[in-house]
Amino acid sequence: MVAAGLVSLVLLAGEHRSSERSVRPVALQSGGTVVWSTGMEDGTLDGWGGAALNGGGEFDSGSGVSTASRDVAHSGSWSAEMTLADGSGGTRLLRWQEPRAYRDLVFSAWFYIPRTYTLTGDPSGRFWNVFQFKSRSTTGSVDPMWDLIVDNPAPGRMRINLDWSPRTLQGPLPGQSGWRRFTQSVADVPAGRWFQLTAELRQSNAFDGSLRVWQDGELLFDLTGIRTTYLNCAYNSWCGSNEWSINNYSDALSPAPSVIYADDANIALPAAPSPAPGPAAPPSPVAQPADRPFSGLIVKRRQRGTFVRGRVRIARAGSRFAAVLHSEDRRRVAGRARARRVQAGILHFRVSLTRAQRLRLRRRHSLSLRLRITVTPPGGARASAERRVDLRRSARNHDRSAS
Repeated sequence: MVAAGLVSLVLLAGEHRSSERSVRPVALQSGGTVVWSTGMEDGTLDGWGGAALNGGGEFDSGSGVSTASRDVAHSGSWSAEMTLADGSGGTRLLRWQEPRAYRDLVFSAWFYIPRTYTLTGDPSGRFWNVFQFKSRSTTGSVDPMWDLIVDNPAPGRMRINLDWSPRTLQGPLPGQSGWRRFTQSVADVPAGRWFQLTAELRQSNAFDGSLRVWQDGELLFDLTGIRTTYLNCAYNSWCGSNEWSINNYSDALSPAPSVIYADDANIALPAAPSPAPGPAAPPSPVAQPADRPFSGLIVKRRQRGTFVRGRVRIARAGSRFAAVLHSEDRRRVAGRARARRVQAGILHFRVSLTRAQRLRLRRRHSLSLRLRITVTPPGGARASAERRVDLRRSARNHDRSAS
């Protein structure tokens, strides 16, 4: 048992030997050189390119429009508010300068979707696009290649899929053609809280490209040996022309107006060079967790007592571990814990409530909390995950208060 602040950590012996290996960055939060970023903190969207379209810009269609807003922000005071007034159309914030200059890049942005939206368009082709890579052809057309599409896997739920969009271009693998969708069951899209989408892209006009996508540090898709762009040698030596945008773009959403927010967008070089691609193989639509700083996070949704328990598998010895409890509205820190160095293997942790939150639990008998853990491997990028916990008073404490 290792005490570290308010956390108790228990490592099961013999669980670390198979985890000693190089860890690939999960979400670019440290370790890579940022080549472009914007947080809208000047109260405008000019960071995307402005009216002069300096390396990018805002592009709208139908009822779509984007503005700088102070309604919510991931950091600072401002974010981009992206609105579909009647639930259809598109608004896109796009960058092309950086993908023309660098073949390998990591693209990241934080999103806030205030409520669950339902796709109500034609069932045979309904869509809601929030993040995409387009490509400019030699004839000047700019077409979608890879899109992160939100759908409703069940009523009241939202989830990210990955689409290969070209209908006539061969791909994404040699010998394939036509639209394709890759699905995952790793994570739903949350409503009413910020979440991060990150994609690492290696551009390719042939079939030596790659695309990896994470949501809040959870690897959703890992595709290699793929095509990502038209053949276009106008901009660089690798003859690629990918362009990146974040969007609120749909044929029909309900309710309307349909509003989402985005903040803290950045483009960066990978923390380490991308590995040389191997032989083309069918891509796995759901990635395995072995290349993350942690995996197997288990936190029971309903717990009793004055602390929250959980367990997680740490990939590398010497990793830093931190856990923070927030109130449901995120206005208060309900508990905090950290450990500077933990061993590889199964880590059992416990985060105690603050004194104020223990008193609140005593008065209210239950608390709705959000637990966020962060693991930072030695020399690597940190990754985070969040879980909701409903904490109730223990039966023993309840009996004492009633006596």
